[in-house]
Amino acid sequence: MLAGRLVDGRGPPGEAMARVTYRLERIESRGASQLAIISVNGTIGLGTAGQPEAIAVSGSTTGEFVVDVSAGRLARMTTEVNAQVESQAAGRMPVRTRLTMTLLP
Repeated sequence: MLAGRLVDGRGPPGEAMARVTYRLERIESRGASQLAIISVNGTIGLGTAGQPEAIAVSGSTTGEFVVDVSAGRLARMTTEVNAQVESQAAGRMPVRTRLTMTLLP
């Protein structure tokens, strides 16, 4: 678990939390490369309480890392975050973010 206090000078201080599990799912051979397939699952939270512009974020994250063990580098990473953002000003909003990064040859 990763937890911390957020202070950046632009808004109220807040608290952040991430609890993430990484699991080696398998090792694959592709040509001369050995690839480690690692799954990612977790929960996230953020809050700024007691302020007029207070927000709360809660949600989950999933993903997969493909590590080229032979080359010692990350070959591909995909993550998805599904969350609810709640504020007094805007109410409750669902948020979905998907990120895919691939190492180009």
